[in-house]
Amino acid sequence: MRKTSETKAMNGGTKGSTPQHAGELSGWILPDASFVHVAEWWHVSYLYDLRDNGMPLLQEPAALATLAEGDESNIRNLAAQLGFVKISRGEIDANGMTEAQLSALQCELELFDPSFEFRLLISGGQTIKTIAIDRLMKLKSARNLFRADH
Repeated sequence: MRKTSETKAMNGGTKGSTPQHAGELSGWILPDASFVHVAEWWHVSYLYDLRDNGMPLLQEPAALATLAEGDESNIRNLAAQLGFVKISRGEIDANGMTEAQLSALQCELELFDPSFEFRLLISGGQTIKTIAIDRLMKLKSARNLFRADH
């Protein structure tokens, strides 16, 4: 039986709590720009929970097929294509991040050490650059995350 992220949260996961260090921040910024804390290693399970709870994006035939297949790499790629932004272990999978999602991320990072650097990832998990929280907080456009001079 697969444990859901809700079960994991009840058993000591981070759902609903704020980590002490930015590198411990773990969760999803959903396409609607809401931030959901998800315990480390439970990101994919949380997508199943969203599907089971009727999230419209995850009810589409392609999404249902990918989730049914169960390949975690394909599921993470699907999530990125649908506009989910994954935050995990000091990394931000920022493909397609919107301004609203950038704002949600900035709200989550307000109280952390401004010198902490996140790694920005593109599809396939390749690091494109690192960016300190203080620089991230100054951005007005998510497109600037990918500019060479930022």
